[in-house]
Order: sequence, then C-alpha cells, then structure tokens
Amino acid sequence: GAYISESAEIAFRTALRAHKKGYQVNVFLYLDGVWVAHIKGDKNFNNPGDWLKRVIRKGINVCMCHRCSSARDLVDGDYIEGVKPLGTYELVGMLRASDKVLTFGG
Repeated sequence: GAYISESAEIAFRTALRAHKKGYQVNVFLYLDGVWVAHIKGDKNFNNPGDWLKRVIRKGINVCMCHRCSSARDLVDGDYIEGVKPLGTYELVGMLRASDKVLTFGG
C-alpha cells in the first residue's frame, strides 16, 4: 500500500463496527495521527481520510489534539469538516468517561 501503517484504517474499521453494535465511540487523533484529518483532495485508492469521513458521517465523535495539529501547521480549513480540535485536558475527560480505551499505532 501507499502507507507505512494500516493503523488508521484498522482503528476506523473498529470504531465503525463498535458503533454499529450500539457502543458510544470517541476517536482522538494524537501526534502524527492528526495528519489523517488533513485535507489534500480525494484519492482514487483506499486511504485513511476516506475512512475518517465515513466515521464522521456515522455520527462518531472525532477529535484531534490541538497542540499536535498546531505543531504541524494544520489550521482551521486544513482538516476534514467534523473533526474537533481539543486540548489534552479534554482528552483526560474523555478517557475518564470511557469504559474501554483502545489505542492504535506506534
């Protein structure tokens, strides 16, 4: 494939499956994971951005680390609509409110 890792696709497939089974799902993009939300244009092959759009269309809450996106010069308008920038304090709140936490990637 065109990517080093399939972590994003696996994470989004897992999120969609859990959502379909009735679980409340939150996705938080962190560190280089924020690049998944970067808008560059449609691709004619399977890519993480398309998976992310599917997740958002299903009503799954998708957030990304504000500091991580700022460090990579991703500003409002550079990322897929529906992704919400959050601080790490809000991430802590998401984690505390969760029954289960899954992590994907390095």
